[in-house]
Amino acid sequence: MKNLITTDKFFIAALSDTFEALPHQHPIMEIYAALDGIGHISVGGELLEGQTIAIGPETMHAISDIGKKGLVIFIDVLSTDAGFSLKDSILRDNPFAVINSVEIKEAVSVLRDDETEQAVHLAAESILRVLNTGSAVRPFSESVMNAICFISQEKELFDMQTLASRIHLSKSRLAHVFSEETGITLKSYLQFKRIESAFRQMVEGETITDAAYDAGFSSPSHIAASSRKLTGMQLKKLLNI
Repeated sequence: MKNLITTDKFFIAALSDTFEALPHQHPIMEIYAALDGIGHISVGGELLEGQTIAIGPETMHAISDIGKKGLVIFIDVLSTDAGFSLKDSILRDNPFAVINSVEIKEAVSVLRDDETEQAVHLAAESILRVLNTGSAVRPFSESVMNAICFISQEKELFDMQTLASRIHLSKSRLAHVFSEETGITLKSYLQFKRIESAFRQMVEGETITDAAYDAGFSSPSHIAASSRKLTGMQLKKLLNI
């Protein structure tokens, strides 16, 4: 399997020759666009089919588009107003959305002939511009906004107890409020942000071992297991190693 990965402060995007992932869920939004115009994702036993498919946070899904080229974009919908606005524009309160758009079809068609990191980045940006039709502001309380801010700080890694102490709430109270307001569990969000931090380092050339330890994982096998749980794929396959 060949993956071409590009990262941005706002998103992570990957172009792949084939998409296959076991059932999984994660606290982010995933947008999948098939280059041939027809993509497939299974959600709750229902097979979705469309040119572009968006999967909401904490939605169990699986992908079985073996041998089909596609572009996938992962977006943290909590850390910025732009991410939250994108989720609001596409999903509203729904767990998924199937989108058929001429503009998106044109954006990804370029990748049939131009498989470069720059082309992938530009295609991802074009898709997000097309899909983001609103300007929603995150409607979270001060405690939840502070938690998201602390978690998003570069090089700052928190466990739930340390984070709760920073917010001046009990661990159980913070976990409850966070989940109630965002629809995402604090535990899964913290785990994702650690994996995201390590993944960005690995894309830039860091070894799995060093990136895992820097992101607070106890071992390479620990991050591999966490990554498989959140993506449905083996970490080495994601990174082409």
